Amino acid sequence: MIPKISKIRKYNSFLMVLLNITLVMAIFGRDMDYARNQDEKGDPLLHRYVSDIEISPNFKNDRTVFSVLHKSGIYKSTNAGNSWVPVHNGFPNLDVCDISISPDFANDKTVMALTTTYDPNNFGYLMVTRDGGQSWQERAQFQGLREGMIAFSPNAANDNTIFFFNLYSGYVKISTDMGNSWPFNPDYSFPGGGINAVCFSPNYANDNTILVSTGASTAGGGLYESNDKGLTWERISRQLVCNWWTDESLETISISPNFHSDNTLFAALVDGFAGTIGIWRTTDNGTNWDYLLLDIWGGGTTGLTNRGISSMVISPDFLNDNTLFLGTAVGVYVSTDQAESWSAINNGLENLSIETMVISPGFSKDKTLFAGTHRGIFKSTNGGTLWIQASTGLPGSTLMNVSNDPYFIDTLPSIAADRNGAVHVIWMGTHVSSGSPDGVATDVMYTKKTGDTFEEPIMITVPTEYYSKELSLAIDNDGFVHIAFLRMQDQLGASGDLYYVNNKNGSFENPQLLVGDGWWEYAYRPTIAIDYTGIVHIVFYKGAVYYINNSSGSFGDLVEIVESGVDPDLVVDDKGGIHIVYRNNANIFYMKGFNGIFESPIKVASDAWGDQAAISVGKSANAHIVYTNRNRYIRYINNVGGSFNENVNVGWGNHPWIVVDEREVAHIVYNQVSENMYAHNAGGTFQSIQINRTMPSYGGARGGYKFVTLSSDNFIHTVFQAQANKIFSELDHDIFYAKFPAEWNYTTPGTPSINLNRTILNFGATVGGKSTGSQSFMISNSGAGTLNWSVMADRNWLSCTPTSGVDPGSVAVSVDPVGLSKGTYTGSIKVADPNASNTPQSISVTLTVYSGGATQVPFGQFATPEHGSTVSGSIAVTGWVLDDIGVESVKIYRGEVGNLVFIGNAVFVEGARPDVEQAYPGYPNNYKSGWGYMMLTNFLPNSGNGTFKIHAIAADIEGHQVTLGTKTITCDNANAVKPFGAIDTPGQGGTVYGSNYRNQGWVLTPMPNSIPTDGSTINVYVDGVKLGHPIYNVYRADIAELFPGYANSEGALAYFDFDTTSHENGVHSIYWTAVDDAGNTDGIGSRYFSIQNTGRSSPRFQPPSQKSHVLKHKQEQFEFSQISDIPINYTDPVRIKKGYRSDTQPQVIDPDEKGITRIRLREIERIEIRLSSEAWDITGYMVVGNQLRPLPIGSTLDVKTSTFYWQPGPGFFGEYRLVFVTQGRNGEMSRKDILLKIVPKFLRLY
Repeated sequence: MIPKISKIRKYNSFLMVLLNITLVMAIFGRDMDYARNQDEKGDPLLHRYVSDIEISPNFKNDRTVFSVLHKSGIYKSTNAGNSWVPVHNGFPNLDVCDISISPDFANDKTVMALTTTYDPNNFGYLMVTRDGGQSWQERAQFQGLREGMIAFSPNAANDNTIFFFNLYSGYVKISTDMGNSWPFNPDYSFPGGGINAVCFSPNYANDNTILVSTGASTAGGGLYESNDKGLTWERISRQLVCNWWTDESLETISISPNFHSDNTLFAALVDGFAGTIGIWRTTDNGTNWDYLLLDIWGGGTTGLTNRGISSMVISPDFLNDNTLFLGTAVGVYVSTDQAESWSAINNGLENLSIETMVISPGFSKDKTLFAGTHRGIFKSTNGGTLWIQASTGLPGSTLMNVSNDPYFIDTLPSIAADRNGAVHVIWMGTHVSSGSPDGVATDVMYTKKTGDTFEEPIMITVPTEYYSKELSLAIDNDGFVHIAFLRMQDQLGASGDLYYVNNKNGSFENPQLLVGDGWWEYAYRPTIAIDYTGIVHIVFYKGAVYYINNSSGSFGDLVEIVESGVDPDLVVDDKGGIHIVYRNNANIFYMKGFNGIFESPIKVASDAWGDQAAISVGKSANAHIVYTNRNRYIRYINNVGGSFNENVNVGWGNHPWIVVDEREVAHIVYNQVSENMYAHNAGGTFQSIQINRTMPSYGGARGGYKFVTLSSDNFIHTVFQAQANKIFSELDHDIFYAKFPAEWNYTTPGTPSINLNRTILNFGATVGGKSTGSQSFMISNSGAGTLNWSVMADRNWLSCTPTSGVDPGSVAVSVDPVGLSKGTYTGSIKVADPNASNTPQSISVTLTVYSGGATQVPFGQFATPEHGSTVSGSIAVTGWVLDDIGVESVKIYRGEVGNLVFIGNAVFVEGARPDVEQAYPGYPNNYKSGWGYMMLTNFLPNSGNGTFKIHAIAADIEGHQVTLGTKTITCDNANAVKPFGAIDTPGQGGTVYGSNYRNQGWVLTPMPNSIPTDGSTINVYVDGVKLGHPIYNVYRADIAELFPGYANSEGALAYFDFDTTSHENGVHSIYWTAVDDAGNTDGIGSRYFSIQNTGRSSPRFQPPSQKSHVLKHKQEQFEFSQISDIPINYTDPVRIKKGYRSDTQPQVIDPDEKGITRIRLREIERIEIRLSSEAWDITGYMVVGNQLRPLPIGSTLDVKTSTFYWQPGPGFFGEYRLVFVTQGRNGEMSRKDILLKIVPKFLRLY
């Protein structure tokens, strides 16, 4: 049985003594109190590392393999790894921490996956597919899930048991209904600080045995066994002490396929100091252990040393071949004598670090292995003798590993480009040193890139001291390299002796000591620069800021240029001007000098955080400065206009560095948790994208000092450290390099991007009978240029019309079940454009075929009006309905059964009932289960006065009919004083197009009042935004006959012409309001209609008040996983207006203690929500489950005024969660959470 191994903890050795606090700070940066997940975007520098591979139990026949790419979702191969396709449609985010394949996959096609979150208030999600990955549904949520593992019981087909292991918190939960329900409290919590690996007995169906390895043995960790399906556990391993190590944990375990008879287990033991210290074997179920590896650093006879073991897999034919494989930081090792001796088998692997490994169930015959690395997937079909790349279809990378040494811990990189285009990189390399006080030393490492390759790194050291830190690099006009660095005896120190070295003589020998002749002389944070004459300039601080140069041929005396300051940065311009920026507490200062003489400092900012400011200069010697403010935002300021302007926001993060090109365009690289970001302001404002996306292993991507440079060919070059080999612990890092064009962005100008309004469609059918009618999805271009799309279905029973188009369009999808037997069928629709940045996009289609007579009647609810309520005027008649094949209609009647009088047909409203869509994910048309009918009670008998019984009757396409409910209402129009009327066109649910569409209706008001005949008090609204006044006072015979004696009976008709091409394609709402001469006001009609202008781009709708407003930059788009990381704005309350009167004073509503602004609204009542008085840009979404959806039908978000307009039409009822992300003029982001509850129109609000 292949063990389930923790993808997070598999290398984990905890913090070693040899890595001091200073190094920890260097590796992880200064700010780890926030986290932000970034989901997949289409950038070309993807460095996908494979964190998990799972192989089908039926691999012999189906050739199926699944892989997880870190933070990039799930990929599937059905040809034994020869090619891969993404299969994560419907996931809330792509940060998948584990997948598990059903033991009965051949029959049930079931796979489960866990997503993770870094926010303790957010959720990780258990996703399940029953069609081999084509479509996924949410099965469960686990709050604050950072590291998790999901596992099927080997006997799941019979016991329906799923195990969830929280690796970080160290507990297990057990579900006995295939993950549908879970206990609130853990079934068992393990001591030891977390779970590392899980194994099930190959004979689980009979012995019910599970083995779990947990954290440090000194904390109670070790090997735990359960013999009752995980209900109770017993620790079966004693502390495994080897020589003087005491803090061990079993990181990886592997169980013999013959465990029931040989009781054999293998384990990789990891120590908190030394990393992996041995392979252990037990043949008595953990009572006694044999130690099979005696050496850490090499020199042993087994062929295997300390290699950072990630995976241990055992041959399914172990009884005969005695074979085990180890995935390590430097490739794959094999043993054919039960782990007594080992051999490297890396032909084709190039000693890559192995992140995960899996073995074929039929290994005895097919000899197949898969290895996941940070450079994709490799496959062997000869037992590991030869490996070939098996990553076709997986995203690639142009990132380069600069250091690539599994035995060095490489951090703090710096980079510079010379005039000839060569790139120079230095970093701090931590390695073993027998002479140092604690067995480790740090030295300066240097390499140069010419062409496409980096040279072998060179070590620069000082014999008398052991620890190099705080590195800075500069290149002169001749291409020689100049380095300033600190050297110290104490590893825990942050300051040290200041050294300088160059390679003018061909090597970096004999670094020169500049500061450090006594214990009282020391330096912090040196920065080096070289002017056009070759003079070297260095600044550093030690309480004061000091400056030194070699203008006389050798370095002169130190000059104190600032009495108090820290973290100085230095550049020189083309004329020899010296520019320095430094920090003093929260203040950022800039000063300029020439020939060693400096002007007085200028304070340019006063909101800095404890991070180094950085400076660059353009061709005109203007200063450009970046720093991190108290709220962890990167701020930018320059003096291009002669004085320093107001600082602006770049993005959220810390540790920024900057280069400026000849056009004064700023290029900034900064850290954002474990990611590196690039931003530029070529378009006037900053746009940021992720560079590393994502790094090998589990993050840790960090820059060093001056880790960005700009070459003469206008390419950005940057270096950063990231976890790579992890031999010792999670602190192991290599240095990685990225190159990309300046001003690079995700979507280049002219590049289209495919946007679909729907990604899942469900159909039903009966054998030889009816089937769900066609359903449509919309295609639009969310990028630039022209989208030339094509559509292709992969099943014969599935068809699409049309199959191609340009820019926005609607595609009708239909199914033909003829010839299909009872069962569930899945298919996929691909929408593609070879020029699109995200081609192709997929829609998953599920068709369920029922046997004759096995289908059900429709079911649902008649929601409003409230039973027993008193109403008048127009009221919304609403509810929801679903059917396993399809709902044909919902008809509204009045009267008693046997004598019903038809009133009208309800309209199905897309997106009106997200609660129902979530509750019934597999039903056809679940996205438009909500229905509504706008009933004008004045048309009821006796002019709409009296008591009436209303029936809602649903029918499906098979002829089944059911009464969803009845409501008895009292209509009192005799005492009504408000205007009333109706909209005639567009029709309910109708489709309109063109630039001159006529909207028509009629309006009256009870006597003795009247409506002004010029129509000035009648307003036409589309999606909550007023478009104008209609032409009024037109005679309409039927209204004049039905309502004689009213002031406007002879001129009740009104019409309004508008341009539908100014609105987006899709569903919209339209309604009127009217005010009579007594000031009475009410809404007139409310209905949904669709705009479909095909063959042209639909612009973002701008109502008249917005016509002059043009967005100055591209709006920020967010994924669901990112929203919770944006802080809630508690200080700027929302202001709301309800109804139609323009002179209504806004009501101020503050958020509650959870940051939620709660608003109650009557049905079909209009609302304006002023979300911010300070936002420069705003984006809004409706939250449905764990997805961000467009704002609801019939609403508009005015980005100029930060105002949200909505009049929910008939069908909207219940709670709707809206989230709005605002961005200030300087880039600060915050969010507003709105919970809007819609209640019946005739219900008193408290």
